[in-house]
Amino acid sequence: MQQPLTTPQAAAQYHVPERTLQRAIKTGELPATKLDVRGGTYQLDPKDVAAFAEQWRARKAARRAGTEGGEREVR
Repeated sequence: MQQPLTTPQAAAQYHVPERTLQRAIKTGELPATKLDVRGGTYQLDPKDVAAFAEQWRARKAARRAGTEGGEREVR
């Protein structure tokens, strides 16, 4: 089993913004174990982070593909 990661370690290792990981943890999209009751220190399973990072990159690529050619997506 791989060693659990903190949010900053996961962000650096998988090249995903730390804030993106924090939002995914908050919404439940990325499973995490909270280590510090007062602070925001989380422990992440590298397999979960790898799966999330892959999905995040796919969504990011799809957004880029949909907005190429000068067209902007309206939300």
